[in-house]
Amino acid sequence: MEKIDRDFPNARLGKKNIFTALMTDRECWGYFRDTYPDVNPRDIFLKYFGHNGVASDIKDRPAVSVDEAIYQVHKAGGIIGIAHPVKDVEDMKELEILVEKGIDFMEIQPRFKDKKFEQWAREHNLPTTYGSDYHGPTMTREMLTREDNVLSPELEDIIPAGLLERNKVFI
Repeated sequence: MEKIDRDFPNARLGKKNIFTALMTDRECWGYFRDTYPDVNPRDIFLKYFGHNGVASDIKDRPAVSVDEAIYQVHKAGGIIGIAHPVKDVEDMKELEILVEKGIDFMEIQPRFKDKKFEQWAREHNLPTTYGSDYHGPTMTREMLTREDNVLSPELEDIIPAGLLERNKVFI
């Protein structure tokens, strides 16, 4: 945990930074190398953090409610959206509830072939954005270039003034 805190001081605790800390720790890397001599880092990641991995049955412990999260983000002057709904939304009613609660936009990822979420957003006048959801070289997703990441004009209109200029990751 000290290594994670040191290497990722401003990041949330997640499987990517845990895995990176494990892979860069000499003792942990030695364990992986000795235990799985013919396995690459991506396979080790999947063994421990994949959908059927060792840590896959750890239950989420939400720290705040959806209502509180939306309220606090808006109170701070931010906007809030739902990321990769194609992976997380099982019933379109969930999106209707989130829109009623105040989410501002939805992420659409071009790598997913299912266009129902993009169509739903259009039909409900919900601004969209998309990107690659790239999490580093251990993942199979390709990194998009800055020009490939897209904000709908409606989303650009609701982003707080100056944020696009201060935070080039949006452009």
